[in-house]
Amino acid sequence: MSAVRIAELVAIVALVVAGGAGLGLALVFRKLQRYQRSQHVIMGSRGTVDIIEHVSTLDEKLTNVRLALEDLTLAARDHDVRIDSTLSRVGIVRFDAYQDLGGRQSTAVAFLNSRADGVVITTVVSRDFARMYVKLLREGTPDIPLAPEETEAVEQARGSGPFTIRPR
Repeated sequence: MSAVRIAELVAIVALVVAGGAGLGLALVFRKLQRYQRSQHVIMGSRGTVDIIEHVSTLDEKLTNVRLALEDLTLAARDHDVRIDSTLSRVGIVRFDAYQDLGGRQSTAVAFLNSRADGVVITTVVSRDFARMYVKLLREGTPDIPLAPEETEAVEQARGSGPFTIRPR
């Protein structure tokens, strides 16, 4: 074989390899265009942001949402503890303390939390005076024995739901 013949064969092989490379390049280019169209469908027209940057941004935002959710969960637990200890259950009983005075002007008011801790405030009104009595409750047990009207106010407070003011 002559040098010319070898050069021709090398040139033919080089052309075949170049043609194959060109065909491969065209296939890769076409596939890349499909990916870009798909990316455009997924992301819309966001300018120069590519899908990798977009996924990275979404991952960062998701991490921020997770952290915020953890903070809110802890805050909600803290609020639950605070709400349980607020005096949010109320019972009111109006009564006539003395037979000579009508109109149920005397009052027993019980304020309790969810554990039945609280206070009973009683005002006794007569024609000549008015008196106020305050009794503490721990887990429903008074520090001083309760009058029947005070007991009724405590039972009302236990049976009521938390006092709320709802927007109209």
